[in-house]
Amino acid sequence: MSRIWTKAKKYLQQADPILGEIITEVGPCRLLPHEDYFSVLVQSIVSQQISVKAAASIGSRLLLLCGKKGYQPQRLLELSDDEFQSAG
Repeated sequence: MSRIWTKAKKYLQQADPILGEIITEVGPCRLLPHEDYFSVLVQSIVSQQISVKAAASIGSRLLLLCGKKGYQPQRLLELSDDEFQSAG
């Protein structure tokens, strides 16, 4: 576990005893940090769709429209309304 997660866990356990018990029961954090914050933001927005299956389909189509560099702010700005609508 990285130092940041260890420090966060210790802080949360001390700040909130109830949450501390839950943290102890659940075990270590398995989240992996991402450096591409913009892609994580886009995927978070897409995943708020009606269902997981719909979000996966929309995400796949949107990624295809963005091209091999993936979700890039400039590329998303270049997409037309029709292209966005075609992704779902």
